[in-house]
Amino acid sequence: MPIIRAAEPGDAAALATLATLVFTATYGAALPSASLQRYVAQTFSETAVLADLANANHTYFVAVQADQLIGFSQLTNTPVPSCVVRTPAIELARFYVASEQQGRGVAGVLLETTQAAAWQSSYRALWLCVWEKNARALAFYQKWGFAPVGKHDIVVEETIFQDHILVKELDKRSSA
Repeated sequence: MPIIRAAEPGDAAALATLATLVFTATYGAALPSASLQRYVAQTFSETAVLADLANANHTYFVAVQADQLIGFSQLTNTPVPSCVVRTPAIELARFYVASEQQGRGVAGVLLETTQAAAWQSSYRALWLCVWEKNARALAFYQKWGFAPVGKHDIVVEETIFQDHILVKELDKRSSA
């Protein structure tokens, strides 16, 4: 099993690479190539990741195995959508696992650590957005107790993605 730890500035390049790979694999066929390239260059550049790591509203955890970054999560303190009634809540803004590691238990260990950190920071719910066409992610989150509470549009240039908003209430077991 991987080691899960808080991300450090030295992880920025590996985070940028993994985020680009996972985002491209998930959304690449749905976005025009030029839009995809602009989005990942802006959002997942090493400079952008370093800025995120320095932002007090973001908390990153990384999954590392054999000195390779194989997954990460990002909690972001953002305004909570009105459909999320359990508060205080924090957004699970990103949750990415390398494709070759999916189905090997990495995601579960990473999610457990992320949930525990949210609980220890006095949050009582996690919320997130998942693209309605990402069946694998939807199934994973539902398996882990997340429930749909609403929908939200995500816009990447001229492309609109309909996302489900999912929420999970946390409890003391989440901090174990």
